[in-house]
Amino acid sequence: MGPIYKVAEQISKLSDAFELFPGDIIGSGMPENVSPVVKGDVI
Repeated sequence: MGPIYKVAEQISKLSDAFELFPGDIIGSGMPENVSPVVKGDVI
């Protein structure tokens, strides 16, 4: 398992490498034993 970063840390690290814009989606994965996202889920 890789490192676990808080949301603010993820945004900070990503913004160092990429220009982020309002509406951008950051895929960060999920921990074990969490159901996958399926059609019809509300996020």
